[in-house]
Amino acid sequence: DQIATDETVKLGDKADKWAPYPGGAPVNVACALAKLGTPAAFVGSVGADADGDSILGALEACKLPTVCVQRDKERQTRNVYVTRDELGEREFAGFSGANDGFADCATDLERVDGTLLYSASWVVTGTLGLAFPSTREAMMSIRDICKDLDILRVTDVNYRPVFWDGNKNAREEILRYIGGTSILKATADEVEFLFGIDRDEAMERPYKVLKTMGPECMGVLITDGAAGVAYSFESHGGVMDSFAVPTVDSTGAGDAFTAGFIHRTIGLTGAFQDEFVDLGEDKQYPRAHLPVKQRVAEAFKDKELLADAVVFASAVGAATCMEEGAIDAQPSLK
Repeated sequence: DQIATDETVKLGDKADKWAPYPGGAPVNVACALAKLGTPAAFVGSVGADADGDSILGALEACKLPTVCVQRDKERQTRNVYVTRDELGEREFAGFSGANDGFADCATDLERVDGTLLYSASWVVTGTLGLAFPSTREAMMSIRDICKDLDILRVTDVNYRPVFWDGNKNAREEILRYIGGTSILKATADEVEFLFGIDRDEAMERPYKVLKTMGPECMGVLITDGAAGVAYSFESHGGVMDSFAVPTVDSTGAGDAFTAGFIHRTIGLTGAFQDEFVDLGEDKQYPRAHLPVKQRVAEAFKDKELLADAVVFASAVGAATCMEEGAIDAQPSLK
């Protein structure tokens, strides 16, 4: 990311008006998980250039494996120029080259380490890669792998029109991809764009979004920046205000929220692996390990556990707004 140094900077201004920070939504989520203590890995493609080196350096600094990071010798690493207003809220202004000429457009599934995917319990993706045929093919295949292996799939819509170059099929491509997702995270504006549900209605009645997603989706998380978050799972839902913090740069706050929710959910549902069952004999027997989807569904029948995960996620997202840089600003539990 190239972050504007202040609110007066606009696309086209000189290089010294922009501060470079390694990032990008999937990398941000992976790094935030690692900082919180949850093992993770990033799957994707970067250029064989200095910016690609910077992203690998960020992953390595977080002690994340890089075996699934592809280096593209023909395409450069994408630089996204991010402007911000006086309140620290950001807007994606454009790129340093042709939209379809960057390494992230050409992720090759054949080069993805299948062992790593096979060992995963959760897979998190956005939807920006769907704008580019090669990466779209890889993402669709990973979606199918998640279904076959019963991996819990989290989709953060993260819709950015600038990536789609006016493609009128963006909505249809995204809807096709998110079908069957286990947990959907979207902003209120993205909900309105995808489902035609008024953004205010979505925040007040998030269960309507969950019903629209179909039976395979166990829950939705709808964020609205400083206005807070609405959520709905099978048994419970609610609306929470955001944490009031001095915002310096909101880049990556949504990614940190996603990571915080996953990290906390894993911690809360881990107890279901440690229980013992009394069968009326001399000793108790360890409870059979439940698949991750079932553990989450069981845990979130308790509205307090669900609320706990959402509060934690909100706190992680808010903390990330207090410093510059999507990864540099992420909190740890130390």
